[in-house]
Amino acid sequence: MTTLSSQSESLLWSLTDVSLNWANGTRLTEVNLEISAGVTAVMGYSGAGKTSLLNLLVKFEYPDRGIVSRTGSADDGLDLFWVPHTLGLWPQYSVLEHLTLVCPQAELQQFSPESLLEQFNLKPLTAKYPGQLSQGEASRLAVARALASHARVIVMDEPLVHVDQAHWPAYWKVIREFCEDRQISLVFSSHSPELVLREAKHVVCLDQGRIVYAGDVNELYHDPPDCRIAGYLGPVNDLSM
Repeated sequence: MTTLSSQSESLLWSLTDVSLNWANGTRLTEVNLEISAGVTAVMGYSGAGKTSLLNLLVKFEYPDRGIVSRTGSADDGLDLFWVPHTLGLWPQYSVLEHLTLVCPQAELQQFSPESLLEQFNLKPLTAKYPGQLSQGEASRLAVARALASHARVIVMDEPLVHVDQAHWPAYWKVIREFCEDRQISLVFSSHSPELVLREAKHVVCLDQGRIVYAGDVNELYHDPPDCRIAGYLGPVNDLSM
């Protein structure tokens, strides 16, 4: 069992001997993993199983074999919010309504949905509907809605993927500070080594449905098990020759 935690972090998920199939083969194979509170990134090349793993965490899918256990969920408040790759926006609701509908009433006394929209450069679009937004605007709205939910855990599949990467640092600063201030845990998938190094504490690396590394991001960067796994965080200088 691979554990992504420290003694001070509470356990969020435990996956034991988990496999997930599809018609033409296997998407995840014998996954054993524990994910704890904090910020965890999921990396892997296209088709590696990132979305499949996140789908299991949020119960969008269920394993064909093994057990996925969600631990430490709370009885009060929203426990989990999911931002799928398709964004899952509601076509019948305006940009502003996407935030006000998910925000707990108790939080509205101290939290302004409009201020969050402003930080994601969506304030001029408050009356617009998803069908009137660009892909980048829709991506930012999906993330803003997740934050506005004040869920204890947020899971995001390649967040802001349709946004110009030049703007990522500013938007991720909003995400980071919002989550830190409210002790919100975050699990997200990404292809970007720079993003993972900057934002994540733990990382899960997948290859053809199997976990090839799970642990501390800095340990992977400074002391990778091998060159292939080191490549998940960017170009590698192999001095072993």
